[in-house]
Amino acid sequence: MSKATRLEPDSAEAHDNLGNALLNVGKNDEAIEHFSRALQINPGSAKTYNNLGGAFANQGKTDQAIEAFTKAVKLAPEFATVHGNLSRLYASLGRLDDALTHLNAALKLNPESADFHHDAGLVLGQQVKISDSIVQFSDALRITPNHFLANYNLGVVLSGQDKINEALSYFFKAAEINPNHPEVHKMLGMALTSQGRFKEAAGQFSEALRLDPDSAENQDNLGVALAEAGQLQEAVGHFNKALEINNAYEEARNHLEIAQDVLNKEQ
Repeated sequence: MSKATRLEPDSAEAHDNLGNALLNVGKNDEAIEHFSRALQINPGSAKTYNNLGGAFANQGKTDQAIEAFTKAVKLAPEFATVHGNLSRLYASLGRLDDALTHLNAALKLNPESADFHHDAGLVLGQQVKISDSIVQFSDALRITPNHFLANYNLGVVLSGQDKINEALSYFFKAAEINPNHPEVHKMLGMALTSQGRFKEAAGQFSEALRLDPDSAENQDNLGVALAEAGQLQEAVGHFNKALEINNAYEEARNHLEIAQDVLNKEQ
């Protein structure tokens, strides 16, 4: 027990503050104990129910998390943060309509939240409402141009629409914001590959592998880019590495066989 809760054992605020401190260092069980004690003292605290929901969500206890967040919403319907938390939880469960309902509520309360616009873009994308998704990601970037996930996910959506030049601009921006994210470099590599820019693509896949050397997919992606660039021997090495990581990776095995067949014919 902290000094604050020893001195003020019946202070809901002290228990809530300690719960938050424990939550921030990953001690969810202890945090839940203090949030629960705070709610025994002050059962009308939407903030504490929101914190309790976050602790349950961290533990994967989705039913308890939804119950806590829902109580917070009932106590304080104007609490935008808890609407956002509920939306993310519902989205993770595939309950996209429920997620969007709470995102719309959050955006009505806080229309200048880049995070809420980004999350709405994700949900709309999952619902295959692509135009609406692009609008939401664009709104997020209007508010916060350096929003990493909005740049990355807008690039993903545009890439899926074969708008590769536009997608590349957002992927490059995302890589500028966070150069240590392997998925950005993978997506850059894939977009460049689709344009026939194989040497540039190989550079991006190499960077992705530097950041995540155990990715069989990027070993295979790099092999494909090198093969297309005429570097078959190097490509074979990466196909083999992909199979060392994942021996069941049939696509890499097929690529390896094709590359070896070409090399044999050249000899």
